Amino acid sequence: MTVSDEFIPNTAELQAFLAAALTPEISRASADLGVESTYSAHAFARGKETLLLDSAASAWTVRATFRASHSPGRALVQLQAKLAAPHPSGYSGFTLKGGYDLGSPNTFAARSKTNEYNTAGFRAWA
Repeated sequence: MTVSDEFIPNTAELQAFLAAALTPEISRASADLGVESTYSAHAFARGKETLLLDSAASAWTVRATFRASHSPGRALVQLQAKLAAPHPSGYSGFTLKGGYDLGSPNTFAARSKTNEYNTAGFRAWA
C-alpha cells in the first residue's frame, strides 16, 4: 500500500461510514472521560485534508484515511480521534483500523484499536 492508494469516498458514503464506525467509539470514550461526544472530521488523502463534518467547539477532532484494499470492492480505513483539549488523565485519543465493503459503510469491521496518551497531532498511516 502506498499514498497513491489513498482516496476519499463520496460525501454520503463518508458520512454513513462515520456514523456506523466512529460515532459508537466516540460515544463510549466520551462517557468514560466525561466529555462531549461532538466531533469534527476530516478525510485525508495524498497529503491534503478535506473537511467533512464540522461541529462548532467539538470535543474531538478526527482524521479518516481511506486506502484501496487488495480485495476488490473493499477499503482499508484508519481513523484517528484526538481530544481537542488536554484531559487530566493524559488520554489524548485513539486510533481505530479496519475495513469495509465499498458502498456498504455499515459493514465496517475493526481490526485494532489503540488508545493514545500524551501525544499531539496525527501520525502517518502505520
